Amino acid sequence: MKYISNKLIAMPLGVLYLALDSSMLMADALEQVNQYRQAVGLNTLSSSQALNRSAKNHADYLSHIEQENIKSMQDAHGEIRGNAGFTGKTVRERTQVENYPHHSVSENISLGNLDELSSTELLMSGIYHRFGFLNFLIDEMGVGISKKVYVYNMGRSDLSQICRHPSQQTLSGKAYDCLGKKVTENYWNQLCSSIRKQDIFAAPFKHRCNNGVLLNAAYMKKMCQSPPQSALLKGAGSYYKLCGNSLKIKASWLENLCRNPPTGAKYRGNGRYYEICDTPQKVPAYWLKTRCDAVPKAGQYTQSGRYYQSCNTAKHKISVEAMQQLDEQRYQQQAMYLPWPANNMQQVDVAFYREIPDPLPDLEESGYPISLQFNPYKVQQVKVIKFQLEYQDIKTKQWYLVNNIRALSKKNDPNKKLKQREFAWFPLQKLHWGTIYRVKVDVQINHKNQTLQWQFKTKSFLNFLE
Repeated sequence: MKYISNKLIAMPLGVLYLALDSSMLMADALEQVNQYRQAVGLNTLSSSQALNRSAKNHADYLSHIEQENIKSMQDAHGEIRGNAGFTGKTVRERTQVENYPHHSVSENISLGNLDELSSTELLMSGIYHRFGFLNFLIDEMGVGISKKVYVYNMGRSDLSQICRHPSQQTLSGKAYDCLGKKVTENYWNQLCSSIRKQDIFAAPFKHRCNNGVLLNAAYMKKMCQSPPQSALLKGAGSYYKLCGNSLKIKASWLENLCRNPPTGAKYRGNGRYYEICDTPQKVPAYWLKTRCDAVPKAGQYTQSGRYYQSCNTAKHKISVEAMQQLDEQRYQQQAMYLPWPANNMQQVDVAFYREIPDPLPDLEESGYPISLQFNPYKVQQVKVIKFQLEYQDIKTKQWYLVNNIRALSKKNDPNKKLKQREFAWFPLQKLHWGTIYRVKVDVQINHKNQTLQWQFKTKSFLNFLE
């Protein structure tokens, strides 16, 4: 573990000033969290200026409040409008004030610590805050420090990029019905904009041929205006009055026309139409069917229609499928499971005292908690079969079992904060100073039995006094 000490600098007139370079302290705190993440195989976090500002704003706000009045985590994470330094009731509002593009953000806070090392170590001793720092999905963080208040705001740059520059593939669009086939809004809009004047529906000639053929109304109108002499009945015989006047059209001529209609005479389609588009337009049924039958892959609507409104721009609705893909890309890069304390870690604290909310509300203190998190992309099913913690006696080098341990999981977490793949074990007595501990966990991962093993060493009492 890295320790950065404050520096005393000699100033004129013999007065000593404590030189606290806030930007350096922020960088040190970020580096400390990144050391924890690297120890378990997670990606490191980058610094975010927007999150730095929101964290600093909240740290300044909290530094003006009597800390003994902060009785719950909600008190620490919230702000009250009208109080000095108010920038937002929630971390979501405070990051939005600083133009952070989405509200998938989280926050860790420590109060009363002298430096960034003691702050991060305190937060890592608490299960809920530990899991916040060891989140699989985050990749950037902002740090705010004011007096003895440390605020950490965490977020995701990949989601920020989508919220700033969303593509059609990531946004959840409305599904349009193309004769029973779901198509995207983009395809539907292109379809509507492609309608030409000649594509607009025109009704067929009002009289249908005896053989069922429909004739083009424009063709027949022109014929009625200038009928060929061969079509006119002169004398006796069968005829039709088609033109709404006294003209008698030979039955034989019309029947021949219906059997062998020349170019332009036969009506295309069956006389049916659909009214489509936002500005309603009538198109022949055959016209729409042709286009619905030939929808390209890019135009097919494959989303569920469900979406997340994670972006601060309300109109940007990220589809569930796009969000799942984004999460999977991040999970793929991470380890299958995260043990804490990490394997071969040194200088581990011996005790856990209190966290808000408190995972051990009935106890004043316990030993430092051991935890396991499983990657939900790589571990679909997990079941803990047996947990075992042993320590090595410093003098005899013999190994002894730690018996009194309380296990916490989603099923029995008193605060309902642990997720399905998060597990913690609290030794009910403090761990021994300067002692090697080894952990053995029998688990069933994706229906296959495995044994996970690692070890760590606690701080010596002399290190603690330093």
